Amino acid sequence: MLPHPTLKDLQTISEEYNLKVPDDTLSHLLECISQDVDDLQHLDEWQNPLDDEKHKYADRQYHRPTPQENRYNAWYHKCNIKGGQKEEKCPFLVNKRLAIKDNIFIGMVPLMNGSKIVEGFIPDFDATVVERILNHGGTILGNVTCENMCLSGGSYNTTYGPVRNPWNPDYSAGGSSSGSGVVVATGEVDMALGGDQGGSIRIPSSSCGIVGLKPTFGLVPYTGIISIIRTLDHAGPMARNVTDCARLLTAIAGFDDGKDDRQPSTGIQFTNFLEEVESAKPGILRIGVLKEGFEDCDHIVNKCVQNAVSLIKSSTKFVTVEEVSIPEHSKALIPFYFIVSCATKDQLIDGCGYGTSMSGVLTSKLSEKLYGGLKSHAHTLHLAAKKIVISSEYIKKFGGSSRYINYAKAQTWCWHIGKAYDKALETFDVLLMPTLNKLPVKIPTTDSHEDMESCFNMSKNTAPFDMTHHPAITLNAGYDEETNLPIGVQLVGRLWDDATVLKAAKLAEETLSVLQKPFNFSE
Repeated sequence: MLPHPTLKDLQTISEEYNLKVPDDTLSHLLECISQDVDDLQHLDEWQNPLDDEKHKYADRQYHRPTPQENRYNAWYHKCNIKGGQKEEKCPFLVNKRLAIKDNIFIGMVPLMNGSKIVEGFIPDFDATVVERILNHGGTILGNVTCENMCLSGGSYNTTYGPVRNPWNPDYSAGGSSSGSGVVVATGEVDMALGGDQGGSIRIPSSSCGIVGLKPTFGLVPYTGIISIIRTLDHAGPMARNVTDCARLLTAIAGFDDGKDDRQPSTGIQFTNFLEEVESAKPGILRIGVLKEGFEDCDHIVNKCVQNAVSLIKSSTKFVTVEEVSIPEHSKALIPFYFIVSCATKDQLIDGCGYGTSMSGVLTSKLSEKLYGGLKSHAHTLHLAAKKIVISSEYIKKFGGSSRYINYAKAQTWCWHIGKAYDKALETFDVLLMPTLNKLPVKIPTTDSHEDMESCFNMSKNTAPFDMTHHPAITLNAGYDEETNLPIGVQLVGRLWDDATVLKAAKLAEETLSVLQKPFNFSE
């Protein structure tokens, strides 16, 4: 219980902030602030409006899989929750099996966000995307492993061991939606949900040779999903093909009745993305091949994606396939990483998941869990996450106002870079580039500084579009002959034009089908 303040407490705060409030005025404020404390105690006693939801999920059964059930260590819990086909429109997910990333609430099924910090948390309600999946008749087979606090693009920083790539188990499956990528690739599910703040849908999708879409920011509600940074949070579909990606997006997209403040308050018009994809016609869309997207990429990646470009260009699927230069793309990672460093610490670490600038449906029990978990288990964060905390706090403590001045500058550069993409997308319908600039790395055996760098050094072409909010999809463009690892090609489109991105991806998928190997991961 928070005690009432003393005059000495208020004097200390006044001096710390150079407010120069006289003692007689502070004496008056003492009474006012004591009332604030009383009001806080009253709020603390109120029941959470969502506590009444728990009874809906009381009969849900789940279990931790055995090693025999979990060959690539992709599953956290297995369950079998069948949807009820409550959707009045045509239900899109009947007879479809789905997996849910382990930062997304499934009511009364434990999640841990890949971390000891959150382990043991049991959500009281379904995330909106989970509710919509069930309403569309989908069957949820479990939640799947993600990286520790989702702060990595690898698949080896989660608490209970690495998630292995089914194409080559010595290598990373990509992250942070590692398990989502693996169980789709292996065929254990038809589709999965992932989350994406810097590439965490597209990195594992590319690494596992599947399709993954980061939708336009706000198109898919984030209600009931653990946030990292409000302005970067995206949730989206992962599937073996573009059609199923569009199918799942149709089910989960749309306005969430004001529960998620990432969404426009005016609402979102329903789009049947599946219908859009199925009606995709060749010879209409224009592709801009982003010159800067190929810079600083591994030779094998560029060779593979350029081969895919040649196939697309020689087909009749697109009316234009030509190079475009957007110099701002090469600058995007500097403001992105500064925003991530500042905002992750302020919101996720210091702000216990939400900070104080979010509205809508938030989960006080999650904040409570994060507060206690960080006190007792912060040391279990992996080195890359610890670096974010230490770097941000150092700049805050010793940089004076530079942290906030440069945060404002970084956000303004984010807007400026987004406008550069918008300008190019006036000429082209989608931009094309390698999804990742590097192949997945070998799974390391230690948490060293070299491994820390490998968590983030593949997001050159993914992170910018989290920052600018443009829709971006990855599909497979081929394989590295030496390691057998897939290599993805990314298509990026106009804000709120996810339908065109999916149509372009469908046409590209048809062209690139000659490059695909079968998904065959039997013992």
